[in-house]
Amino acid sequence: MLIDHYKFPISVTEELDLGSKITAYSREPWLKRLQHEGMIQYTYHGNFGVSQIISVSLTEKGKPYVIGQLKKRGWPNEGQAFANVKLGEKVIQEITGIRHSQDKREATIDYTWAYNNLTPFAKGWQGGFLFTESLTEGQTHSATAVAVLYDDGWRIAR
Repeated sequence: MLIDHYKFPISVTEELDLGSKITAYSREPWLKRLQHEGMIQYTYHGNFGVSQIISVSLTEKGKPYVIGQLKKRGWPNEGQAFANVKLGEKVIQEITGIRHSQDKREATIDYTWAYNNLTPFAKGWQGGFLFTESLTEGQTHSATAVAVLYDDGWRIAR
């Protein structure tokens, strides 16, 4: 999962392999869910050893959730295409505490955040092979960030 930390709201994305005759380890239930949601077209072509051969394409309904351009994988999956698809956003709910260092040049910030604006991709991906975290709209999570004071202002360090 790609997350650009500390620049809220944060887009949460996942990579989706696309193309014909993709080798996969199994026909994952999340592929069927994404197809049921109308995001992809998925076809099973048969087995290749312990792997299976599948084809995956985006539907017109799924294309608006692609972030950026389709990309190609390098070796060993030379030529395989993938897209980053939006699952939703992380948004700050509340700042719950700020603790300053003795010299006042560093602050530890406690906050809560939640997933918002979940897409049909998030609903299809729940419990999927790649994205195992539960995406529940509005469920609160706790986190901590550290900010450092520079000459031009505060910046998140970690």
